Amino acid sequence: MFSMLTKKNIKKAVALSITLLLLYLIYSRIDLQVFYRNIININVFYLFWALSLFPVISIIKAYRWRFILGDGISASYFTVLKVLMAGSVFNLFAPSKLGDFSRVYFCRKELSNDTHRIFNSVVVEKICDVFALCLICLVSLNFVNVNYSIKISILIFSLILFFTILIIISVDFHRFEFLNRIFENIKLIEIFDDARKLKKELKNNKNFFSKIFIISILYWYIVLFQVHMFFLMFNLKASFVLVVSLVPMALFIGMIPITLSGIGTRDVALIFLFSGYFSSEIMAAIGILCSSRYLVTCLIGLPFFLNHYFTENQIEPPVGKTSRTLQT
Repeated sequence: MFSMLTKKNIKKAVALSITLLLLYLIYSRIDLQVFYRNIININVFYLFWALSLFPVISIIKAYRWRFILGDGISASYFTVLKVLMAGSVFNLFAPSKLGDFSRVYFCRKELSNDTHRIFNSVVVEKICDVFALCLICLVSLNFVNVNYSIKISILIFSLILFFTILIIISVDFHRFEFLNRIFENIKLIEIFDDARKLKKELKNNKNFFSKIFIISILYWYIVLFQVHMFFLMFNLKASFVLVVSLVPMALFIGMIPITLSGIGTRDVALIFLFSGYFSSEIMAAIGILCSSRYLVTCLIGLPFFLNHYFTENQIEPPVGKTSRTLQT
């Protein structure tokens, strides 16, 4: 038990160290006065619209997850939304949005004890996210002029990612003893097994997968539209097609589980991908806004998380305690 906690602490410390190192490298190489001036002079109109999209994004994400859970778990949409928002708190600290898997913990009380099914539903969600982002990226690149080397790199990366997911959900790794040992050691073999079972289920219900995929595309277009609002906040002439073409790659790089919430890796990717269009100071500011998406979502989900915490541990909220003390 102690060794497991130590390993977790070491991983967190390493992720935090890499995050701070990347941020130091970024901000030591840009003009901080220009950076601050850009932050101060943001367009409040587009800031308002960007903020207004947060509840919309959460509502669509909850609807998709409720649809994935299916009839096997009886829960109202609002209950699903509460669990999703409570779990989003952990995304601020976990790398690669792995905090979404914390929903399994919250579901024990709110939804179901079938943790295996809940875990699988999050895996389905992640697979749909990757497929949707890859498709959006590959299609959008055909309608915008970007640097040829960047375009080829994005195409190759997206195709590799796309086919890697296909292999994971298609190949039975138990047939390969060497791979089986590796994946068992890093706790991936069960996830791959679940993904493969999922593929068999989807073959029998293609209509179900189509609906999830369409919702996923809608979800990511709204997320990318919000990022587009971030560009417009700095009065930049950035077309939506350009943002949709390049930002998914930065999001993918931010999903690499080596930093906290992708902070640092995503910022470096944004600066590099848009280097031919906007200054490093502007892109560093947009990187902060992209990272703030996790902070805002965390703040929105914090009341749901605290409510679950107080209920689970049978602790009265501070407000209740205060009012009872006054009565006495």
